[in-house]
Amino acid sequence: MTTTAAGSEWDDLTDVVTSNVRAEIARRRLSQRRACVGLGLSQQALSDRLTGRVRLTIDDLARFASFLGLEPSELLVRHQGLEPRTRWFGASVIDLAAWRAARSIDSSAMAVSA
Repeated sequence: MTTTAAGSEWDDLTDVVTSNVRAEIARRRLSQRRACVGLGLSQQALSDRLTGRVRLTIDDLARFASFLGLEPSELLVRHQGLEPRTRWFGASVIDLAAWRAARSIDSSAMAVSA
């Protein structure tokens, strides 16, 4: 696999999503087993996604959001500290379409199967 200039930005976006998913699971005091059952993933598959060993897909984003009762865009919010995870004004939401356009990333190239 080749590394692109946008690779680090995509990795950063993945870090935002996985960090938010881990925080929501912890905040709701869900066991890993319960999260796996609710997400329809094995413990290894969930761990691989949340640690970055497997690149997240748009389907993963939708699955996590649905399980947590959130909009997918809420998982793209970069939190700046200890503020509560609520739907609040002033969040730094990443516009994925604009992000892709700015980096000339073909959306079909981003869908990597796990």
